Amino acid sequence: MLFTLCHFDFAYLRDLLRSLFGAQNVILSDIIKPPDHLRKEGPFKYADILDLKNLQNIVINEQINWVIHFGALLSAVGEKNVPLSIRINIEGVHNILELARENDIKLFIPSTIGAFGPDSPLDLTPDKCIQRPKTIYGVAKVHTELLGEVCGYFLIQ
Repeated sequence: MLFTLCHFDFAYLRDLLRSLFGAQNVILSDIIKPPDHLRKEGPFKYADILDLKNLQNIVINEQINWVIHFGALLSAVGEKNVPLSIRINIEGVHNILELARENDIKLFIPSTIGAFGPDSPLDLTPDKCIQRPKTIYGVAKVHTELLGEVCGYFLIQ
């Protein structure tokens, strides 16, 4: 079963995954109530990435073997509330990594251009280069990339 932690604006990916694996096998989650049409299209679970026990419960009860993690507080909001951004974007990732480790779950956490900063090369930017982002969101993404390397997970930029 595929379990995605994401907001509802990933319609293309959601629809692709549900067409590939079957709508009942892709569980969407968020901390807000989904639109009615999404609830009719396939399963949904309330999941707060800061609540590891609830995540563990979902993984066990739904027999989750994959997590695609998009849960984040983006720069526009995160810069206005840095402590919350750190909790969601760093502690939340720690919870997801621990969840994957404890339950032998395959994990995908995409990165973003936000991980780069003004000192990063602008042309043909390599995967390994100076990043030095200037937002808390970008710093959290670099943190996630480095944790992925250390923990052995495959994280995509």
